[in-house]
Amino acid sequence: MLVRRIILLRQNLDKEQDAQKWQQSAQALHSFYISKAIYSEALAIAEKIHAKSNTALSAAQLAETQLTMGKNEEATRTLAELDPEKAIPATKALHAIALARQGQLQEARQIGAGITGTIPNDLGTLYSLARMHAAFGNDGKALTMLADCFAAIPPSRLDNLKQHAKQSPDFVHLAGTPGFAKTLKTESKVAESKCSGGSSCAGCPMRGKCAMSQGG
Repeated sequence: MLVRRIILLRQNLDKEQDAQKWQQSAQALHSFYISKAIYSEALAIAEKIHAKSNTALSAAQLAETQLTMGKNEEATRTLAELDPEKAIPATKALHAIALARQGQLQEARQIGAGITGTIPNDLGTLYSLARMHAAFGNDGKALTMLADCFAAIPPSRLDNLKQHAKQSPDFVHLAGTPGFAKTLKTESKVAESKCSGGSSCAGCPMRGKCAMSQGG
């Protein structure tokens, strides 16, 4: 059923006239391709999304896809072309990562220094910041932020995030160190429903129909 849905989404994407429905379909396709490591297709979709939206979030999504594929120069261009007024901590962190991977540490640190304010609540940005500090050699700060990511993600997604961290080029120099090993032992602190994988019954399709939602 999932494969059929993906095929239909692909077939109908270019025909879709409603902007919101197009965006939903495109995001669903991108998520599917990323989950299956079909990165060339994910990149093509991310490029289309950014061409239509041209927002900080679409730039971050495109750059993250490019970084996943090792296209560091392309990611740098994507983020350098973003209007500075649209830049957010996530795009700045990814821009710094892209530069650091190319050995341009001074410029990368300059961009990283421009990320001010409190530590963001969203996991994507926090994880990007952890990778950024690792790329800078700020290992202690990187590991602290990475541990915060592990603690804040739902248990059902924890193993995938830990696996990503193990494979990330930005953490590779930490692999095998006691600090990284200790960080990988961090458990999630998020309560999660066992029936649907959500943090609560509020958005569950089985709401009101299972023992948990009925107080059983």
